[in-house]
Amino acid sequence: QMWVQHGLTYHVDGKMVTPDTPLADGCELALLPPVSGG
Repeated sequence: QMWVQHGLTYHVDGKMVTPDTPLADGCELALLPPVSGG
């Protein structure tokens, strides 16, 4: 919860989702902190 309050975002298969999004077998999960950049 603390990480979410500080900007952590959840991505499944390249799309931003909410923390309660169900995961399917074989999907890619990424947890990105607010300091991520491109």
